[in-house]
Amino acid sequence: MIYRFDIYNTIKIGIIIKTNDAIFDNYLLILDEDNKLWYAEKWDNYITSNQMVCFLGGDNYKALDVKLLPNKLTYQGKRDGCFIDRDDKKGMNGISNNEILNVLTGFDSVEVYSGGWYAQNTIISLHYIKDDMNMFNRYFITDEKAQTYREFNEASASLYDSALEKSDTNNDICPIDIEKASSIYNFVSSFNPYEVFESYRVEIVYNHQSRVGRDDYFFEYKKYSIKYHDEYLARWFKNEEVKLSFQSGYTSHFNPTVPYERFFDEENEAKSRAYAEYSRLEHFDTLMSSFYCSIQSHLKRIGNSYFKYPKTIFHHDDIDEIDIKKAYSWLYQNITIPLKNYYFIKPKTSQSQEQRYEEIIIDALKGYNIE
Repeated sequence: MIYRFDIYNTIKIGIIIKTNDAIFDNYLLILDEDNKLWYAEKWDNYITSNQMVCFLGGDNYKALDVKLLPNKLTYQGKRDGCFIDRDDKKGMNGISNNEILNVLTGFDSVEVYSGGWYAQNTIISLHYIKDDMNMFNRYFITDEKAQTYREFNEASASLYDSALEKSDTNNDICPIDIEKASSIYNFVSSFNPYEVFESYRVEIVYNHQSRVGRDDYFFEYKKYSIKYHDEYLARWFKNEEVKLSFQSGYTSHFNPTVPYERFFDEENEAKSRAYAEYSRLEHFDTLMSSFYCSIQSHLKRIGNSYFKYPKTIFHHDDIDEIDIKKAYSWLYQNITIPLKNYYFIKPKTSQSQEQRYEEIIIDALKGYNIE
């Protein structure tokens, strides 16, 4: 199957602009990624604003065959090897390798997600991975019947990404392992400083490495050890080995450079500071620090995942911009205010009220989209 880049002529992407004006009881307003407004026949009374849709463009800015974009994407798998062989036939879901590789930032692999919402169209999400980290995402829309595809532009991809976050039920789940957090609490609550602190040792140890046909090695280490150690206790206690010196020779004779085994003064100084400064609350907070970071990231993510209207959405260097604020301003000036004039909305001869409403919408849209 050969795909082309002409889906701009077949599929448009937009976001629903919600209004309570009576004129839209039977219609929807859609703002597309090029800041053009469209109207469509309403098929559901429970459609809310900031829902992403795809549609076909009809005459007089009437959106045809409007469908909600999928709010969940299914994981399809990770691809690694396809980036070694640039054969177009080894692309993903009909999207060529050359298109997938057409990025500036290096990456190791790509995770593929997809979701179809009606027969011939599919959303493809590519998550580019580097060192097991998600560097960036790209979104494509495919049309199986027309054998076309295209990438979302930056504006629509941003809207769609946020729509996915808004519908993600994981936003309502506490992003920590409750069992692990409970185990940390239980451990710190029962932690016995005396038992752990008094186990601290700083001493000299020796290691003999025999080498057949060559000189033997004799190593001398300063060894720090303690019964239990973590990042909080590390402020007072070391837990490592430091090589001091080594000698070589054919005999087992070894002349130590340090004439004693234990560093009692160093041990006692660390213990004394630990007894004076240890805090059970600080110990708990230190062990929970990674969880605290994930909670802060979680709160920031869900705090930014809802769009509040009216607003303008800007992107890098204002290359792409969806001006929702402008759409709402136009709606108020050209629909809401004129609707208060009875003679303005009165049907013409042989015209129903719904037909008059549609005529008003079409005339207003033409003015908006020409500007």
